[in-house]
Amino acid sequence: EDKYTSGPYPRAAWLITQLRAMTGEETFWATLRDILETHAFGTVSTESFLAAFQPHLGDEMISRVRRALAAKTVATLKLTPSSVEPEARVDANLFDPDGSTLLPLTFQTLQLTDGAPTVISEINLNNGAPAESIRAPANGQILAFDSKDIHAPLFMFTEESEYELFKNTIETWLTPTATARPIFEHVPPTVQSQMLRTREHHRWSDVSALEAEQMWKMASAAYKRTQVLHLVCQKTASGIERISNSTDFAVVQKFAEQWSWASLLQQILAKPDYIGLDWGETFSECNGMADETYKSELEALRKPDTRRSLSEIRVEYLSRFNLELNNIAKTWFPVALEGESARMRLIAITALAALTAGRASEIAKLPVAEVEYWKKAARATLESTRLRRTMAPLLALVETLNDKGARPQLAEVIKDQNLRGDIRRNATCVAYRLEPATFSEFLKAIVGDIPDPPTEVTKAIQNAETECK
Repeated sequence: EDKYTSGPYPRAAWLITQLRAMTGEETFWATLRDILETHAFGTVSTESFLAAFQPHLGDEMISRVRRALAAKTVATLKLTPSSVEPEARVDANLFDPDGSTLLPLTFQTLQLTDGAPTVISEINLNNGAPAESIRAPANGQILAFDSKDIHAPLFMFTEESEYELFKNTIETWLTPTATARPIFEHVPPTVQSQMLRTREHHRWSDVSALEAEQMWKMASAAYKRTQVLHLVCQKTASGIERISNSTDFAVVQKFAEQWSWASLLQQILAKPDYIGLDWGETFSECNGMADETYKSELEALRKPDTRRSLSEIRVEYLSRFNLELNNIAKTWFPVALEGESARMRLIAITALAALTAGRASEIAKLPVAEVEYWKKAARATLESTRLRRTMAPLLALVETLNDKGARPQLAEVIKDQNLRGDIRRNATCVAYRLEPATFSEFLKAIVGDIPDPPTEVTKAIQNAETECK
């Protein structure tokens, strides 16, 4: 079970991307075509794959690649505040004992010169090399990490103990000031992504709707435009809240500016991008804006004959927006129970869990009939869908609803030997947390029907109070 987690997939992609950068585009793709031709209709071993690249990389680098393949840890960035310029400089070392990085981590200071980005300075961090100083960019400049898009995102190299230092220095410097934002349309996609990923940073507080519109048009990939949408939703929602809560006429005068943000949002929502949506990402800043904007499509989701008119990618896009509680249930439970494909049901179940997380008290205040509908629909979904990827969000939904009546369905999950041990353990813990006082009675009724339970389940059964906190 541990072998096929998400870990090996991004690590493999990262390693192959480093190979691609070292060999160059032409050689990399030609070598892959040779491997495909040589091993067509068969399999290729790790050694055969590496042997194909050996003439282009040499023995020493191939040896490093083998070491990276066996790496158990990811490299970390060790940061030290400068005693000389604490606000403008941080010293950084790359610590990579397992050798997962084949190429250095690169930081560049960029500036727009005659309509093109110019590299003002560059530092390269190699494993075991002396510390390098990363400096705050001057006015009109930006700090860019890994502009060739070779490595994993920067935050993955940052240890939790150093996150505050990272946030107050490097992350701040990756965020453009007003004078540096014109460089956005000229930099590579990975740098655009870094600029937008920090959209909640105070440096975005003075961005105008016109600037955001230009960024939307200039963003070089759909994923970047989804990040602009986050920014626009955030500015629209926060502005409306400030205006509606204020008695200050000067603040209310900002309504004209706020209208421009709302207008831009409607323009973006009218022709949305689908490609590049991160799994699990929601446009939480757009709360309450989709109920009316996408009313006809949300209603279409509720009936099989009209639901078929919507593509899966469109349904996934719609699932990212929060709705009024009554609309969440009416829209997504029919898809969770009757979706035409496993993926449609997964999208709906994930939406139900994500959109209700932390809202148990709100749901409890709904009319009794509505609360019962939520619970019965969740139980029915738990009975009808046992796909591995649906189980975690389904169990989270049952717990959010505090549905003690779902214990029979949870018992079936615990007994299901076709499910992974961690899923069955999760169901055991949900059953415990719903009603700890009667958990032992619950177990007595089912324990005989759990032959050879996985270790995780056994631990949860024997010591639920500790295992299921």
